[in-house]
Amino acid sequence: MVKLINHPHDIIRKKAVMAIQKVYQTNPSILLDYFDLMKRALCDKDPSVMGAVLNLYHDEVKKNPQKFKELTGSFVVILKQIIEHKLAKEYDYHRMPAPWIQIKLIQILALLGENDQPTSEQIYEMLSQTLKRADDTGLNIGYAVTYQCVKAICTIYPNQALLEAAVTSLSKFLSSENANLKYLGICALIPIVHLNPKYALNYQMVVVECLESHDETLKRMTLELLYRMTNASNCEVIVEKLMHYLQMGSDMHFKKDMVNKIMRLCERFAPTQEWFIKSMNKLFEHGSEYITQEILTNVLKLIEESYYSNKAENGKFLLENYSEITKKEVISDVMMKVFLMLCLKVS
Repeated sequence: MVKLINHPHDIIRKKAVMAIQKVYQTNPSILLDYFDLMKRALCDKDPSVMGAVLNLYHDEVKKNPQKFKELTGSFVVILKQIIEHKLAKEYDYHRMPAPWIQIKLIQILALLGENDQPTSEQIYEMLSQTLKRADDTGLNIGYAVTYQCVKAICTIYPNQALLEAAVTSLSKFLSSENANLKYLGICALIPIVHLNPKYALNYQMVVVECLESHDETLKRMTLELLYRMTNASNCEVIVEKLMHYLQMGSDMHFKKDMVNKIMRLCERFAPTQEWFIKSMNKLFEHGSEYITQEILTNVLKLIEESYYSNKAENGKFLLENYSEITKKEVISDVMMKVFLMLCLKVS
């Protein structure tokens, strides 16, 4: 099998690379010259062999990026040759040059550049060019390459120009009528928001509109993005949205996750104590079965702190608020527990 890596026919060499990968995954000790074989295949004159060995590199770079940093320039050069149409036209797909090889190279470069500024600086220019060329196609395969570029931009050491280009590219995903493209756009926005929330501000209304989709998967990913986008200025609006879908949801895991998210947002960004208490009451009403003892303790602690900051005014507000709740026909055990404990505090 190892000898076949030098076979005169490219299809045999390609199959040999695939077989070598499988053998190495099964028992690494059998192939002591595995990495040497990978380097030889990477330099193969036939693009199909080179493309096959990228799968081996991807697996190994995920395990130990440091070991392959020196090859960053080689991967960049290969990507440059591809996007400049240096490969034979038989590797094109809808006029897109070797898109699957592009995607695998982008994935490898993202791993190599993660948390590494010097390595990322070798990648910036080529990643920018690849994004621009893919973004101009308007084809599904172009969207696939664009999406990988955006993911890579969010993974490597941050570059402001690239981040802005990535955000601009996502407008085509989010404005599409295709739910799958919208979903990819939402997925790609999440790591961008993690790097800098300001980049998603222009898409707030588009994101909210995704909540009206009939696609349940898209709605749930949109709720995750909204959670990541929340700040002091939009907390009330987003918590209201999350609360609505908590009431509408039927999946146990979804509701439990939503309760935790709403709780964290209210703790971090509540504009007033009154709003916080009213939000907690609503949360206890619609998600009482998912309120853990830890959540309950935290809420009671925060309410107690609010009470002691202004006993006269806050005590009256608390008792009036919870007294009104107890008049409802149905009241959860959690809500009754909160009310009784507050009565002890303010009495």
